Amino acid sequence: MKQIKWKTLLLSSLLTCAFSGLGGEYFQDGITWQYDENGDGTVTITGGDTLSGEIAIPDNIDGMPVTRIGDYAFYDCSGLTGVEIPDSVTSIGEGAFSGCRGLESVTIGNGVTRIGDYAFYDCSGLTGVE
Repeated sequence: MKQIKWKTLLLSSLLTCAFSGLGGEYFQDGITWQYDENGDGTVTITGGDTLSGEIAIPDNIDGMPVTRIGDYAFYDCSGLTGVEIPDSVTSIGEGAFSGCRGLESVTIGNGVTRIGDYAFYDCSGLTGVE
């Protein structure tokens, strides 16, 4: 019995470390992202300020849903002209696209329930939001 509890504790500790230690940033297809700190198995987009043209935010990365675009993730990304945000995203952070002067169109998925302050501030080229 004592050995079973020890194995359960070890497995539980390993799983906790696996998800709570995922706080580092990763890079894929021009987008920087991280596993959410609360360990709920979701992903936050944290950057992509060097991207250009039209992009589609992925609905999942590494098999985990992308649920948030972080604060200032695409700040001052002047080469960005269009963004498609999937239904999996529920939150667009403060200043997420602020200063993206070349941004002309944004398609926001049905899942978004929160758009932070100044999320699209100084997007002077923006002509359409769907």
